[in-house]
Amino acid sequence: MRILNELTTNTKKYSELIKRKPTELNNERTSILFSLSVVYGLLAMHIENVYAIPEEKRKTFFKRCLFLNRFCIGALLKKGRESYEKHLKEDALQIPENIDEIELNYINDFLQGAASNVDTINGVSDILKRGLILIYEQITEEHFSAALKEENYFSGETLEITYDELKSQLLKDIHGNDFDLHSDRTKQCLQYFQCASPVEEVDYQCFYKPFFMALQDYSNYLRNRAAENSIEIEASATFTAIDNDFREGYSGRLSYDDIQAEKQFKYMEEMFFDDGVIDADYNFIEKRGNKKALAAAIKFMIDEKYFRKSNYKHSRNFEFHHYRQYLDHRYGTSTVETMKKLTDKDVKLHFLSIQWKYDLRKLVNTDFYSLTTL
Repeated sequence: MRILNELTTNTKKYSELIKRKPTELNNERTSILFSLSVVYGLLAMHIENVYAIPEEKRKTFFKRCLFLNRFCIGALLKKGRESYEKHLKEDALQIPENIDEIELNYINDFLQGAASNVDTINGVSDILKRGLILIYEQITEEHFSAALKEENYFSGETLEITYDELKSQLLKDIHGNDFDLHSDRTKQCLQYFQCASPVEEVDYQCFYKPFFMALQDYSNYLRNRAAENSIEIEASATFTAIDNDFREGYSGRLSYDDIQAEKQFKYMEEMFFDDGVIDADYNFIEKRGNKKALAAAIKFMIDEKYFRKSNYKHSRNFEFHHYRQYLDHRYGTSTVETMKKLTDKDVKLHFLSIQWKYDLRKLVNTDFYSLTTL
Protein backbone atom coordinates (compact mmCIF):
# COMPACT_ATOMS: atom_id res chain seq x y z
CA MET A 1 0.00 0.00 0.00
CA ARG A 2 2.66 2.51 -1.09
CA ILE A 3 0.11 5.23 -1.85
CA LEU A 4 -1.44 4.97 1.62
CA ASN A 5 1.99 5.18 3.25
CA GLU A 6 2.82 8.27 1.22
CA LEU A 7 -0.47 9.97 2.06
CA THR A 8 -0.11 9.31 5.77
CA THR A 9 3.45 10.59 6.02
CA ASN A 10 3.56 13.20 3.25
CA THR A 11 1.07 16.03 3.70
CA LYS A 12 2.05 17.66 0.40
CA LYS A 13 1.17 14.54 -1.62
CA TYR A 14 -2.07 14.22 0.31
CA SER A 15 -2.99 17.83 -0.48
CA GLU A 16 -2.22 17.37 -4.18
CA LEU A 17 -4.48 14.31 -4.37
CA ILE A 18 -7.42 15.73 -2.45
CA LYS A 19 -7.48 18.88 -4.61
CA ARG A 20 -7.97 16.88 -7.81
CA LYS A 21 -11.37 16.66 -9.43
CA PRO A 22 -13.15 13.29 -9.04
CA THR A 23 -12.87 12.73 -12.80
CA GLU A 24 -9.07 12.91 -12.52
CA LEU A 25 -8.89 10.07 -9.98
CA ASN A 26 -8.59 6.45 -10.97
CA ASN A 27 -10.49 3.68 -9.18
CA GLU A 28 -7.61 2.89 -6.82
CA ARG A 29 -7.18 6.46 -5.62
CA THR A 30 -10.93 6.93 -5.24
CA SER A 31 -11.11 3.77 -3.13
CA ILE A 32 -8.22 5.02 -0.99
CA LEU A 33 -9.84 8.40 -0.38
CA PHE A 34 -13.17 6.85 0.59
CA SER A 35 -11.44 4.30 2.83
CA LEU A 36 -9.51 7.04 4.60
CA SER A 37 -12.69 9.10 4.96
CA VAL A 38 -14.47 6.27 6.77
CA VAL A 39 -11.45 5.52 8.96
CA TYR A 40 -11.02 9.17 9.97
CA GLY A 41 -14.70 9.24 10.89
CA LEU A 42 -14.33 6.12 13.02
CA LEU A 43 -11.27 7.59 14.72
CA ALA A 44 -13.15 10.78 15.52
CA MET A 45 -15.84 8.70 17.25
CA HIS A 46 -13.44 6.47 19.16
CA ILE A 47 -10.62 8.78 20.25
CA GLU A 48 -11.58 9.59 23.82
CA ASN A 49 -9.60 12.83 24.01
CA VAL A 50 -8.68 14.30 20.66
CA TYR A 51 -6.84 17.11 22.47
CA ALA A 52 -4.38 14.57 23.81
CA ILE A 53 -3.05 14.37 20.26
CA PRO A 54 -0.15 16.82 19.70
CA GLU A 55 -1.38 20.13 18.29
CA GLU A 56 0.16 19.77 14.80
CA LYS A 57 -1.24 16.27 14.36
CA ARG A 58 -4.61 17.41 15.69
CA LYS A 59 -4.79 20.26 13.14
CA THR A 60 -3.84 17.84 10.37
CA PHE A 61 -6.48 15.39 11.59
CA PHE A 62 -9.24 18.03 11.56
CA LYS A 63 -8.19 19.32 8.16
CA ARG A 64 -8.15 15.87 6.60
CA CYS A 65 -11.53 14.94 8.08
CA LEU A 66 -12.99 18.15 6.68
CA PHE A 67 -11.62 17.76 3.16
CA LEU A 68 -12.08 14.00 2.89
CA ASN A 69 -15.65 13.92 4.13
CA ARG A 70 -16.66 16.95 2.07
CA PHE A 71 -15.13 15.35 -1.04
CA CYS A 72 -16.54 11.87 -0.45
CA ILE A 73 -20.04 12.88 0.66
CA GLY A 74 -20.28 15.35 -2.22
CA ALA A 75 -19.19 12.72 -4.73
CA LEU A 76 -21.71 10.23 -3.34
CA LEU A 77 -24.58 12.73 -3.52
CA LYS A 78 -23.85 13.33 -7.22
CA LYS A 79 -23.41 9.63 -7.97
CA GLY A 80 -26.61 8.86 -6.10
CA ARG A 81 -28.55 11.31 -8.23
CA GLU A 82 -27.05 9.94 -11.46
CA SER A 83 -27.81 6.36 -10.39
CA TYR A 84 -31.38 7.33 -9.49
CA GLU A 85 -31.98 8.87 -12.93
CA LYS A 86 -30.35 5.90 -14.66
CA HIS A 87 -32.66 3.41 -12.94
CA LEU A 88 -35.71 5.49 -13.83
CA LYS A 89 -34.70 5.52 -17.49
CA GLU A 90 -34.01 1.78 -17.47
CA ASP A 91 -37.50 1.19 -16.05
CA ALA A 92 -38.98 3.58 -18.65
CA LEU A 93 -40.16 5.92 -15.88
CA GLN A 94 -40.29 9.70 -15.98
CA ILE A 95 -37.92 11.75 -13.83
CA PRO A 96 -40.15 13.71 -11.40
CA GLU A 97 -40.92 17.19 -12.67
CA ASN A 98 -39.03 20.05 -10.97
CA ILE A 99 -36.95 17.58 -8.94
CA ASP A 100 -33.91 19.88 -9.02
CA GLU A 101 -35.92 22.77 -7.62
CA ILE A 102 -37.50 20.55 -4.96
CA GLU A 103 -34.14 19.20 -3.77
CA LEU A 104 -32.60 22.69 -3.79
CA ASN A 105 -35.43 23.93 -1.58
CA TYR A 106 -34.98 21.03 0.86
CA ILE A 107 -31.24 21.70 1.16
CA ASN A 108 -31.61 25.46 1.40
CA ASP A 109 -34.30 25.18 4.09
CA PHE A 110 -32.22 22.68 6.03
CA LEU A 111 -29.04 24.77 5.95
CA GLN A 112 -31.02 27.85 6.93
CA GLY A 113 -32.11 26.14 10.12
CA ALA A 114 -35.32 24.24 9.31
CA ALA A 115 -34.04 21.08 10.99
CA SER A 116 -37.39 20.66 12.76
CA ASN A 117 -39.50 20.51 9.61
CA VAL A 118 -40.45 16.90 8.90
CA ASP A 119 -40.66 17.33 5.11
CA THR A 120 -37.28 19.05 5.02
CA ILE A 121 -35.62 16.36 7.14
CA ASN A 122 -37.15 13.55 5.07
CA GLY A 123 -36.13 15.25 1.83
CA VAL A 124 -32.48 15.71 2.87
CA SER A 125 -32.42 12.18 4.34
CA ASP A 126 -33.57 10.72 1.02
CA ILE A 127 -30.86 12.63 -0.86
CA LEU A 128 -28.23 11.43 1.62
CA LYS A 129 -29.48 7.84 1.65
CA ARG A 130 -29.46 7.68 -2.16
CA GLY A 131 -25.76 8.54 -2.14
CA LEU A 132 -24.48 6.65 0.89
CA ILE A 133 -25.94 3.37 -0.30
CA LEU A 134 -23.37 3.48 -3.12
CA ILE A 135 -20.40 3.68 -0.78
CA TYR A 136 -19.44 0.03 -1.32
CA GLU A 137 -18.84 0.69 -4.99
CA GLN A 138 -16.10 3.12 -3.92
CA ILE A 139 -14.31 1.15 -1.20
CA THR A 140 -12.48 -2.14 -1.54
CA GLU A 141 -11.90 -4.35 1.47
CA GLU A 142 -8.17 -4.29 0.74
CA HIS A 143 -7.92 -0.49 0.92
CA PHE A 144 -10.16 -0.25 3.97
CA SER A 145 -8.06 -2.79 5.89
CA ALA A 146 -4.86 -1.01 4.87
CA ALA A 147 -6.24 2.40 5.88
CA LEU A 148 -7.09 1.02 9.33
CA LYS A 149 -3.47 0.03 9.85
CA GLU A 150 -2.03 3.30 8.61
CA GLU A 151 -4.18 5.61 10.69
CA ASN A 152 -2.66 4.71 14.04
CA TYR A 153 -0.47 7.66 13.05
CA PHE A 154 -2.96 9.86 14.93
CA SER A 155 -4.28 7.71 17.75
CA GLY A 156 -1.40 5.31 18.36
CA GLU A 157 -3.76 2.36 18.08
CA THR A 158 -5.55 0.42 15.34
CA LEU A 159 -9.34 0.37 15.24
CA GLU A 160 -10.83 -3.06 15.82
CA ILE A 161 -13.43 -3.25 13.05
CA THR A 162 -13.65 -5.41 9.93
CA TYR A 163 -14.94 -4.43 6.53
CA ASP A 164 -17.97 -6.71 6.96
CA GLU A 165 -18.80 -5.16 10.35
CA LEU A 166 -18.54 -1.68 8.85
CA LYS A 167 -20.79 -2.69 5.96
CA SER A 168 -23.39 -4.18 8.28
CA GLN A 169 -23.52 -1.10 10.52
CA LEU A 170 -23.70 1.37 7.64
CA LEU A 171 -26.43 -0.58 5.90
CA LYS A 172 -28.42 -0.63 9.12
CA ASP A 173 -28.10 3.17 9.44
CA ILE A 174 -28.93 3.76 5.78
CA HIS A 175 -32.01 1.56 5.66
CA GLY A 176 -33.21 2.97 8.95
CA ASN A 177 -32.66 6.56 7.78
CA ASP A 178 -30.76 6.95 11.04
CA PHE A 179 -28.88 10.15 10.17
CA ASP A 180 -29.88 12.12 13.28
CA LEU A 181 -30.67 15.22 11.19
CA HIS A 182 -33.47 16.38 13.50
CA SER A 183 -31.44 16.27 16.72
CA ASP A 184 -30.64 19.25 18.94
CA ARG A 185 -26.95 18.70 18.16
CA THR A 186 -27.60 19.05 14.43
CA LYS A 187 -29.47 22.30 15.06
CA GLN A 188 -26.61 23.62 17.21
CA CYS A 189 -24.01 22.73 14.55
CA LEU A 190 -26.15 24.41 11.88
CA GLN A 191 -25.97 27.58 13.98
CA TYR A 192 -22.17 27.25 14.08
CA PHE A 193 -22.13 26.81 10.32
CA GLN A 194 -24.42 29.76 9.61
CA CYS A 195 -22.29 32.05 11.77
CA ALA A 196 -18.99 30.61 10.45
CA SER A 197 -17.94 30.13 14.08
CA PRO A 198 -14.34 28.92 14.63
CA VAL A 199 -15.50 25.87 16.59
CA GLU A 200 -13.01 23.07 17.27
CA GLU A 201 -15.50 20.52 18.58
CA VAL A 202 -14.63 17.13 17.12
CA ASP A 203 -18.00 16.07 15.73
CA TYR A 204 -18.57 19.49 14.15
CA GLN A 205 -15.18 19.56 12.42
CA CYS A 206 -15.20 15.90 11.39
CA PHE A 207 -18.87 15.30 10.49
CA TYR A 208 -21.27 18.22 10.52
CA LYS A 209 -19.23 20.92 8.83
CA PRO A 210 -18.05 18.74 5.90
CA PHE A 211 -21.59 17.37 5.51
CA PHE A 212 -23.06 20.89 5.32
CA MET A 213 -20.34 21.90 2.83
CA ALA A 214 -21.05 18.81 0.71
CA LEU A 215 -24.74 19.78 0.61
CA GLN A 216 -23.70 23.22 -0.64
CA ASP A 217 -21.52 21.59 -3.31
CA TYR A 218 -24.43 19.38 -4.36
CA SER A 219 -26.69 22.44 -4.58
CA ASN A 220 -24.15 24.11 -6.88
CA TYR A 221 -24.10 20.93 -8.98
CA LEU A 222 -27.89 21.08 -9.37
CA ARG A 223 -27.80 24.78 -10.26
CA ASN A 224 -25.09 24.19 -12.87
CA ARG A 225 -27.12 21.37 -14.39
CA ALA A 226 -30.13 23.64 -14.64
CA ALA A 227 -28.03 26.36 -16.29
CA GLU A 228 -26.52 23.88 -18.78
CA ASN A 229 -29.96 22.52 -19.66
CA SER A 230 -31.23 26.05 -20.17
CA ILE A 231 -28.30 26.86 -22.44
CA GLU A 232 -28.86 23.66 -24.45
CA ILE A 233 -32.54 24.41 -24.95
CA GLU A 234 -31.76 27.97 -26.00
CA ALA A 235 -28.92 26.82 -28.26
CA SER A 236 -31.07 24.26 -30.07
CA ALA A 237 -33.72 26.89 -30.67
CA THR A 238 -31.29 29.43 -32.14
CA PHE A 239 -29.33 27.17 -34.50
CA THR A 240 -30.44 26.37 -38.04
CA ALA A 241 -28.38 24.05 -40.21
CA ILE A 242 -27.35 25.76 -43.48
CA ASP A 243 -28.19 23.69 -46.56
CA ASN A 244 -25.73 25.29 -48.96
CA ASP A 245 -22.11 26.33 -49.33
CA PHE A 246 -21.62 29.71 -47.68
CA ARG A 247 -17.90 30.08 -46.94
CA GLU A 248 -15.73 31.55 -49.67
CA GLY A 249 -12.25 30.39 -50.64
CA TYR A 250 -12.87 26.69 -51.25
CA SER A 251 -11.24 25.42 -54.47
CA GLY A 252 -12.23 21.75 -54.31
CA ARG A 253 -14.75 19.90 -56.46
CA LEU A 254 -17.19 18.87 -53.73
CA SER A 255 -20.32 20.87 -52.91
CA TYR A 256 -23.30 20.65 -50.58
CA ASP A 257 -25.23 19.03 -53.45
CA ASP A 258 -22.95 15.99 -53.11
CA ILE A 259 -24.34 15.20 -49.66
CA GLN A 260 -26.74 12.30 -50.17
CA ALA A 261 -27.57 11.71 -46.49
CA GLU A 262 -28.71 15.29 -45.95
CA LYS A 263 -31.09 14.59 -43.08
CA GLN A 264 -28.39 12.81 -41.08
CA PHE A 265 -25.85 15.50 -41.99
CA LYS A 266 -28.09 18.28 -40.62
CA TYR A 267 -28.65 16.36 -37.40
CA MET A 268 -24.89 15.94 -37.00
CA GLU A 269 -24.36 19.67 -37.40
CA GLU A 270 -27.02 20.38 -34.78
CA MET A 271 -25.05 18.13 -32.44
CA PHE A 272 -21.85 20.04 -33.25
CA PHE A 273 -23.58 23.23 -32.15
CA ASP A 274 -25.19 21.72 -29.04
CA ASP A 275 -21.81 20.32 -27.96
CA GLY A 276 -20.03 23.65 -28.50
CA VAL A 277 -17.87 22.36 -31.37
CA ILE A 278 -19.09 25.12 -33.71
CA ASP A 279 -20.90 28.39 -33.04
CA ALA A 280 -24.08 29.69 -34.71
CA ASP A 281 -22.00 31.09 -37.59
CA TYR A 282 -20.35 27.73 -38.25
CA ASN A 283 -16.98 28.80 -36.86
CA PHE A 284 -15.01 26.03 -35.16
CA ILE A 285 -14.58 26.66 -31.41
CA GLU A 286 -10.99 26.15 -30.24
CA LYS A 287 -11.46 24.16 -27.06
CA ARG A 288 -9.71 21.10 -25.68
CA GLY A 289 -11.19 17.93 -27.15
CA ASN A 290 -13.13 19.69 -29.91
CA LYS A 291 -10.66 18.91 -32.70
CA LYS A 292 -10.71 15.19 -31.89
CA ALA A 293 -14.52 15.22 -31.61
CA LEU A 294 -14.84 16.90 -35.01
CA ALA A 295 -12.31 14.55 -36.62
CA ALA A 296 -14.16 11.51 -35.24
CA ALA A 297 -17.47 12.82 -36.60
CA ILE A 298 -15.96 13.59 -40.02
CA LYS A 299 -14.55 10.08 -40.29
CA PHE A 300 -17.92 8.65 -39.23
CA MET A 301 -19.74 10.66 -41.93
CA ILE A 302 -17.29 9.60 -44.62
CA ASP A 303 -17.40 5.92 -43.60
CA GLU A 304 -21.20 6.03 -43.49
CA LYS A 305 -21.22 7.34 -47.07
CA TYR A 306 -22.89 10.67 -46.39
CA PHE A 307 -21.43 11.87 -49.75
CA ARG A 308 -21.66 10.74 -53.34
CA LYS A 309 -18.70 8.89 -54.81
CA SER A 310 -18.19 11.44 -57.57
CA ASN A 311 -19.81 14.29 -59.50
CA TYR A 312 -19.66 15.81 -62.95
CA LYS A 313 -16.78 18.09 -61.89
CA HIS A 314 -14.71 15.12 -60.76
CA SER A 315 -14.96 12.08 -63.00
CA ARG A 316 -12.93 9.83 -60.72
CA ASN A 317 -14.11 8.73 -57.29
CA PHE A 318 -13.44 11.13 -54.46
CA GLU A 319 -10.87 10.05 -51.91
CA PHE A 320 -11.00 10.44 -48.13
CA HIS A 321 -8.96 13.65 -48.09
CA HIS A 322 -11.35 15.35 -50.53
CA TYR A 323 -14.25 14.94 -48.10
CA ARG A 324 -12.11 15.98 -45.13
CA GLN A 325 -10.94 19.14 -46.91
CA TYR A 326 -14.51 20.09 -47.78
CA LEU A 327 -15.73 19.68 -44.19
CA ASP A 328 -12.65 21.38 -42.71
CA HIS A 329 -13.38 24.39 -44.89
CA ARG A 330 -17.07 24.37 -43.96
CA TYR A 331 -16.20 24.70 -40.27
CA GLY A 332 -13.17 26.97 -40.72
CA THR A 333 -10.50 24.68 -39.32
CA SER A 334 -8.09 21.85 -40.19
CA THR A 335 -8.27 18.33 -38.81
CA VAL A 336 -5.41 17.00 -40.94
CA GLU A 337 -2.97 16.46 -38.04
CA THR A 338 -5.64 15.09 -35.70
CA MET A 339 -6.87 12.74 -38.42
CA LYS A 340 -3.38 11.23 -38.78
CA LYS A 341 -3.56 9.99 -35.18
CA LEU A 342 -7.26 9.04 -35.19
CA THR A 343 -8.14 5.34 -35.11
CA ASP A 344 -11.39 3.46 -35.69
CA LYS A 345 -11.39 2.72 -31.98
CA ASP A 346 -11.27 6.46 -31.22
CA VAL A 347 -14.34 7.00 -33.42
CA LYS A 348 -16.21 4.19 -31.72
CA LEU A 349 -15.35 5.39 -28.22
CA HIS A 350 -16.38 8.95 -29.08
CA PHE A 351 -19.85 7.98 -30.20
CA LEU A 352 -20.44 5.38 -27.52
CA SER A 353 -19.36 7.83 -24.81
CA ILE A 354 -22.15 10.21 -25.83
CA GLN A 355 -24.70 7.71 -27.07
CA TRP A 356 -27.27 9.16 -24.68
CA LYS A 357 -27.21 12.29 -26.80
CA TYR A 358 -26.18 11.13 -30.26
CA ASP A 359 -29.06 9.01 -31.49
CA LEU A 360 -27.27 6.67 -33.91
CA ARG A 361 -30.53 5.83 -35.62
CA LYS A 362 -30.62 9.44 -36.77
CA LEU A 363 -26.97 9.43 -37.82
CA VAL A 364 -26.62 6.18 -39.75
CA ASN A 365 -27.07 6.48 -43.53
CA THR A 366 -30.18 4.33 -43.96
CA ASP A 367 -29.66 4.14 -47.73
CA PHE A 368 -26.27 2.61 -47.04
CA TYR A 369 -27.79 0.05 -44.63
CA SER A 370 -24.71 -0.27 -42.51
CA LEU A 371 -23.70 -0.11 -38.89
CA THR A 372 -20.14 -1.14 -39.67
CA THR A 373 -18.75 2.25 -38.65
CA LEU A 374 -19.19 1.29 -35.04
